[in-house]
Amino acid sequence: MLGRNLVGTIVSARDNSGKDLGGLIAQIARDPGSFTNNENENITKDGRTVLISWTNSGIFDRTGELCGIVSVGNEITERFCKK
Repeated sequence: MLGRNLVGTIVSARDNSGKDLGGLIAQIARDPGSFTNNENENITKDGRTVLISWTNSGIFDRTGELCGIVSVGNEITERFCKK
């Protein structure tokens, strides 16, 4: 993902409830500690929409400044969709 915008690549601009996911990403960048865990819709390589549970953690340099964010996502779509 280096050099690519998450919104529109693997994250929709809005989820189906209308939540602004671009804004959510900006909030995570400003305060990663407040978004340790969250769930939202994402777009698969083949264009399907799936639900992902995210765990986010800030990466800080020696001066304590945020220099990156590690985000680990697990697909949880099946928990909410009837078969």
